[in-house]
Amino acid sequence: MAVFVFSRITNPESRSTCPFSRPTTDDLIPKHQNTKHQLTPSIFITFSSATPASCLYFFLMDIRSQFPYWIEKKSPHFARAQAVSSDIAYDVVVVGAGVSGALIAHHLAARGVDVAVLDRRQPASASTAACTALVQYELDQPLTTIAKLHSLDHAEQAYRTCLSALDWLAAHIQTLDDHCDLAIRPTILLARKKRDLDPMQQEVATRNAAGIPVNWLDEQTLLDKYQIHRPGAIESSRSLELDPFRLTVATLNAAVNFGARVYAPAEVIRYDFDDTGVALQLSHGPVVRARNVIVANGYETPPFLRQGYGKLLSTWAVTSEPFDLQTYWPNRQMVWEWGQAYLYARTTPDNRLIFGGGDRRFTNAALRDALIPTKTATLTRHVQRMIPGLEVNPAYAWAGTFAETEDGMPYIGPHGDFPHTYVALGYGGNGVTFSIIAARILTGILCDDPEMRAPQPLFAFDR
Repeated sequence: MAVFVFSRITNPESRSTCPFSRPTTDDLIPKHQNTKHQLTPSIFITFSSATPASCLYFFLMDIRSQFPYWIEKKSPHFARAQAVSSDIAYDVVVVGAGVSGALIAHHLAARGVDVAVLDRRQPASASTAACTALVQYELDQPLTTIAKLHSLDHAEQAYRTCLSALDWLAAHIQTLDDHCDLAIRPTILLARKKRDLDPMQQEVATRNAAGIPVNWLDEQTLLDKYQIHRPGAIESSRSLELDPFRLTVATLNAAVNFGARVYAPAEVIRYDFDDTGVALQLSHGPVVRARNVIVANGYETPPFLRQGYGKLLSTWAVTSEPFDLQTYWPNRQMVWEWGQAYLYARTTPDNRLIFGGGDRRFTNAALRDALIPTKTATLTRHVQRMIPGLEVNPAYAWAGTFAETEDGMPYIGPHGDFPHTYVALGYGGNGVTFSIIAARILTGILCDDPEMRAPQPLFAFDR
């Protein structure tokens, strides 16, 4: 899950401050804590010297941004958040009110579970607002690569689960009051060089043998059908395009209708574990007690919970001004590239192009953000080279940090080291897809539904 810093390219003189204000670091870090480790100029983590069953932390991410594209569309914000004024208790508490937390809370509340959601910000205002929402079943790692890391059966099941997740998500959206700009799109996985062709054709054969239908497009067929000039491509017929901000808000509203409660701002600064549950200490005093806690706040997952699981990378993305999609992008296909640090792109209902990539393995916020102008220019050149004659004008650009695992799959399920604690993390480039999978798996575990929890071993910590 990525957390982004935004830059509005057009009309820079008209920038306004984000309405979701936050205190300064000096205001928030408890003065009595004596173990403070600075990771970047804007991230601080504090641990107590207590027993392993009691962890105190503070994790501040710099999200001082202007309005991302999804919010710029003037979509309604979630308006039903409450304040925590005294100690409260729930069967399940979900930490994080982004798309993952919303889907998890909705699934649980629909089953009658007494569930609450906590977030230190306005719901859907962090990673979710910055999500580019190329909702695909295809993982960051090819099926053939996952088969080598685990087994062919494991890889096939993971891909099939992600394919099913698209149907689960579409069915979920049909139950909401907002359609969320949902649309089915083809996806084109592009070769960069001719040396990519053999492993990509092997990937086509492996997926088709697994019952996951894809087509191989040679250079001429790709040019004729999509106007894209590359050595070849894998064509998939089913991906989803949607508005992740509206999806989250609509899902939270539906969860509240089922009886869930959403508390924001409500910042957890301490987790205390015992045999009966978890006590969550909030920064402004109250304690929220839970029989089980689900941590679903992405990159802001407390370090003591995510230590050793995945690595952090920086990425960059751009949204264009509206342009003539009918001429240059008539199929509204999603595109991405074979290999690492790939370029990707998708369209929007108002005829823009969202594109990004160029990932690098560092997380220093100042250095990352300083590269926004250079990365914007580079990404724009690359996407324009894809289609002869295409010209796009950047309107928004941003940078962010996200977590990636070696096999391209998330970690979903019981943490193992901490009782009554479940996590959903390490999403890489498949955030929304993995969010619906996490919602079903965790609901299946907590509600004892074997069918819903069945895929969990695929994404377990000990896989």
